[in-house]
Amino acid sequence: MDGPFTEDEIWNVVKGSPTERAPGPDDFTGAFFKGCWDIIKHDISQMFDSFFRLAGGNFGCINKAILALIPKKDSPQLVHDFRPISLIHSVAKLISKVLAMRLDDLVLHAQSAFIKRRCIQAIFLNPSRADVDSLITLLENFGRATGLQVNLSKSSVVPIRCENIDLQDVLNNFNGNRTGFPITYLGLPLTIGRIKRAHLQPVMDKLHSRLAGTPPPCDEMDKRLFASATKVTIGEGRKASFWESNWIGEQPLKELAPALYNHAKRKGRTVYEGLANDQWILDIRHNLTVELVKEFFEVFYHVWNSGVALTEGVEDTITWRWTANGKYSAKSAYIAQFNGRISLAAAKLI
Repeated sequence: MDGPFTEDEIWNVVKGSPTERAPGPDDFTGAFFKGCWDIIKHDISQMFDSFFRLAGGNFGCINKAILALIPKKDSPQLVHDFRPISLIHSVAKLISKVLAMRLDDLVLHAQSAFIKRRCIQAIFLNPSRADVDSLITLLENFGRATGLQVNLSKSSVVPIRCENIDLQDVLNNFNGNRTGFPITYLGLPLTIGRIKRAHLQPVMDKLHSRLAGTPPPCDEMDKRLFASATKVTIGEGRKASFWESNWIGEQPLKELAPALYNHAKRKGRTVYEGLANDQWILDIRHNLTVELVKEFFEVFYHVWNSGVALTEGVEDTITWRWTANGKYSAKSAYIAQFNGRISLAAAKLI
């Protein structure tokens, strides 16, 4: 923890920081540090060197933060109804994150509290006044030593099998809340016995209220984007959709002939079902208009000249257009978003 800071470990923290997270009092976001790293890295390294040598006489000027209170529920009334968010200076944030990165190599794996990717621990005590008073003294000493005071008004004690114990005497010096099971722990119901439907109902109601106002996970725009980025190769034709899959040309037949698609009686046929005895024609041969006849011949021309031959026993396959091997990767999907863009090296202009 007391070793000199290196440029590589500073850059690793900058590289892994969120790009557009809300800035602190200095108004610098992660995007600034990433985009301008080649320009500012020497200044940042000198700042870390000054901090290491305890030579930062003016570090006190950045000991400020923007405190925002985020309500946990509708119509908050008390302090514990809010979640405080402290937006600190980028310099202090970088220093603390670099030091935190070193903890993984120093703290034993048996210790799980306050370490990233490890669980949160609750404190279990024997129901005796001596144990409770010792814990309170320990927390008070910790607060005086570190400045991190424990807010007992936001703490609670939950007795477990303490029916024959005088809890009033045991908790005489504890100024927090006393509650009983079932409780909510880390957002989920917790009880001694078997969890019932009534315990899970608030979670289900909350999930339902969030889903009710959200758009469907895959709308028509998403489907069109996916179709334009993929290509279907027909085998036996039992999986690919006749109208919606991209198996002829550069677009699905539903986009080539939207009016005819809406007119079809059966829109969910597979390629195998549609081509068998020209079933797709039987689905649209009622009440044809001039526009529908025009689109019919357009589709008929594409199907007739597609050269698609069904092969029994061979499954249909789908390939990704943006990789050489035809397999999807998150990187290729990200790069595809910028296809046709106009590049501007803004960082080099600073």
